[in-house]
Amino acid sequence: MQPSAPELSPAEQRRGRLCAIASHPFSMVYRMATVGTLATQALVTLGASASAVGAHAGLVSFATLIQLPSLRLLSRVEKRRLLLWTQVAGLVTGLPLVAFGWLLGLDSALAVPLALVSLALTTLALTSGSAAWWPLLHGFVPRAGTARFFAAMRSLWHLTLIGFFLGSAWWLRAHPAHFGALFGVAWVCGLIRALTFLLFPERPEQEVERPRDAFARMRACPRLRRYLRGVTFDQIGYRALPPFAVLLLRREAGLSEAEVLGLTLSLYTGGLLALLPAGWLSDRVGPRPVLRASCWLRAAVIAGLAGSVLAFEGATLLAVFCALFLAWAFMTSAFGVAEVKVLFQLAGDASPTGVIVTSVVIRSVVAGAVALAIGVGIDAALAAELVPSLALYVGVFLVLATLQASAALPLALLELRPRG
Repeated sequence: MQPSAPELSPAEQRRGRLCAIASHPFSMVYRMATVGTLATQALVTLGASASAVGAHAGLVSFATLIQLPSLRLLSRVEKRRLLLWTQVAGLVTGLPLVAFGWLLGLDSALAVPLALVSLALTTLALTSGSAAWWPLLHGFVPRAGTARFFAAMRSLWHLTLIGFFLGSAWWLRAHPAHFGALFGVAWVCGLIRALTFLLFPERPEQEVERPRDAFARMRACPRLRRYLRGVTFDQIGYRALPPFAVLLLRREAGLSEAEVLGLTLSLYTGGLLALLPAGWLSDRVGPRPVLRASCWLRAAVIAGLAGSVLAFEGATLLAVFCALFLAWAFMTSAFGVAEVKVLFQLAGDASPTGVIVTSVVIRSVVAGAVALAIGVGIDAALAAELVPSLALYVGVFLVLATLQASAALPLALLELRPRG
């Protein structure tokens, strides 16, 4: 068995945790502005189709493939240095979004591809650096308190994003379609995040697994296979549900940019409410009950979204969506802190980077393919007038509910303590 790398000193571990908690809100503002519902709304404002929205949702997931060459790079480059380089690259490629007013003045046939290219390059840059982020955290997060640490870190960035999106809703209500200022604020946050990488400690890793070796380890381990099946089904709903809910509310319900940001606020409010209790529960009684309950309850919530599409319209539909998405986000955040605890345990201490990165790549690529297929399917079905548009969205939500429920079984069978 490969020996574990030397541990950081208690002071260095404490500094690493403080740096992570303090800097991650800046990272998430920039990241969620470019990969989340704000970017979806900006694309819709430019005249994007469902296929373009699906492509954006998909590229966020497909971009994780770039983490495989990044994984090879980590055997020669410090994790914090890779994070710094990729963050700076993501800031450069995101500059066209800051000039959103210029994009808005162009013809839609040109503006949408330009925005997608900027979003794609920014996503690629930030995602390639993510190959180093989780392994960097692995070096200074105590195993006994993993879930509580991530609950604390995510609580702070959820609060920050709630403030950012509240301000965004106010701004767009007063200045419709003026997304450039919002991307500008996010860009400054991204710059602050880049500077903080100069302060992080780093636990040396004796050897970083090659991607094919990490894949082989995951194939050979039944616990890792069950974990991967469960989180992959879960990731499909996580990636596909919010962007197509936004598309439905904007295109079919006719709601404004500012109104639909209420959905985004529900996502982060629900997530914030769940984090600390879920972290405590996962560390005290174990993550498996949290994972199982989260999957079943979210499947019920997504089915409720499907029913509400047929029962309500306009502002009432938005209110119901916001309430249901708050519940969905609550369960999603609970799943997230429990799932990270499982992943850190299964990855081991000797060489965790390979398993951490490859698990993220596999689940994200599958989820991205499904999101892209949904977007293309919506456009094709609407063009052929096969079914009414609302019935089409109901079908999409029911498929996502089924996939979400399917995530519960492999996770329920997951044995977290090795035998013998």
